Amino acid sequence: MKITKQDNKFNQFNIENLTVARVLSIINALEYCHKQGLTTKAGEQLLEALKSQQHKLILNSAIGTKYCRKCSSCGQGMNKGFVINSGEQHFCSEPCIRVKYTPEEYKELHDDGNGDAYYTEWDATDESELQYQLNESGKLTEIN
Repeated sequence: MKITKQDNKFNQFNIENLTVARVLSIINALEYCHKQGLTTKAGEQLLEALKSQQHKLILNSAIGTKYCRKCSSCGQGMNKGFVINSGEQHFCSEPCIRVKYTPEEYKELHDDGNGDAYYTEWDATDESELQYQLNESGKLTEIN
């Protein structure tokens, strides 16, 4: 990703090397921080730059991409990640699971592999595992 900053504004933004999921995850994270009052002016400018490129990125991406699960934190599609309480919650990454659980809480839930928290990869080639699809607006919709 190439971003140049001049006069506290992002003048150039190149998203060609990022996946749709990564850009949408960044947007969701920045929006969450904004709602919590945790963003800086530079963060706000980056969010606006990403949002302005989001439509172009989605059009150039694989609309219709299917995913096995949806992250309970960032809302992005996932084919691997953390499962909590027999699938009540799914998290695509450590930063996402940390929004809800501290490392100590996860360790307690995991219970050295004997608990109800674990990391897994679903078989994205198995149609019965696919539950979500990326639509034209960049949002995940459930597959009926």
